[in-house]
Amino acid sequence: MSATPVFVCTFQDNETVRLSCWHSKGCASLDLRRGLKLARAAYVTRRHNGAHSTSLASDDVMIPPIVTAHFEDTESEPAVVLATYDEREIREAGLEQTESKTAA
Repeated sequence: MSATPVFVCTFQDNETVRLSCWHSKGCASLDLRRGLKLARAAYVTRRHNGAHSTSLASDDVMIPPIVTAHFEDTESEPAVVLATYDEREIREAGLEQTESKTAA
């Protein structure tokens, strides 16, 4: 596995976010909470960039729930899925709130 797996998630509005999520080689598990937090911040940024807003306040953006997520290792061809998460696991990670107005 690469030191920087890619976190891929889909929001309830079908918006997909793919981003690298640093991972220590010495750590046995992938950091789902970190991936969710970064994905939500990326969602807010996309919404602000699309609206040509000068404010980056997350209060202006309704962040829909993330419905699916996974980590993949992109150093392999094709990419290898390292871990997948369903809505329940995402909710249990403690960051997902339905129709949240603030990024975690």
